[in-house]
Amino acid sequence: DCNGWTAWCNNCCEDFVCNIWCSLKQALKE
Repeated sequence: DCNGWTAWCNNCCEDFVCNIWCSLKQALKE
């Protein structure tokens, strides 16, 4: 399992679906 969005994006999910979620989450944080 991954703790935190940064760990999830950088270390756990390398497929396009995970990258999409990462991008969306970062966009919402901005």
